[in-house]
Amino acid sequence: RKISVSETKVLGELKYRFVEYIRESDEERSALLLGSPLSVNGEETVPAHDELQYLNLVRHIIENGHEKSDRTGTGTLSVFGAQMRFDLRTSFPLLTTKRVFWRGVAEELLWFLRGSTDAELLSDKNIHIWDGNGSREFLDNLGFRERREGDLGPVYGFQWRHFGAEYEGPDADYSEKGV
Repeated sequence: RKISVSETKVLGELKYRFVEYIRESDEERSALLLGSPLSVNGEETVPAHDELQYLNLVRHIIENGHEKSDRTGTGTLSVFGAQMRFDLRTSFPLLTTKRVFWRGVAEELLWFLRGSTDAELLSDKNIHIWDGNGSREFLDNLGFRERREGDLGPVYGFQWRHFGAEYEGPDADYSEKGV
C-alpha cells in the first residue's frame, strides 16, 4: 500500500520523486478483497455479499493502484494479481447496471467451454455478438482470406481447451493436441 510520495525533485533535466510503500498482511488483503461487511461505529450495516468484493476491489485500486499510460491517453490505475472468489452454486457474478441478454451469455460461455471457434454456431441460435469478427470483410481486412466466414481463429475457447495446439480451423479434431 502506498503511504507517501515525496515532492518532485529536479537534478539537471532529470525529475524524480520517492514513493514509500508498506506491504499489507495476507489477512488485510483477504479481508479487503473478500467482501467484509460494511459497518458504521462498529455496527454492521450491510451484510457481506459478492458485490462487496467488487466494490472493495475498486476502492483498493483507486486508493493503491499504480498509474499506467494507455493507448487512449486517458491513463489507468492497476493493481497486480487481484482475485475475487464466488460460489457459482448459489449465484452468477454479473455486476452491471444494464439489461443483460442472459441466454446469450450462457450460450457464449458454453461455446467457449466446447473450444469452438465458429461464430455461425452462435448466429444459428440468434446470438450475434461475434458476427462482426467473423464477417468476410473483417477477415479479409486482417489478411485471413483463407478462412471461411464465421471462422474466428484461435479465440478464447480454443485457447482454454487446446492451449499450445496449432490452429487448423473450426472443424479440425484437436484430440491429443495442445496442453
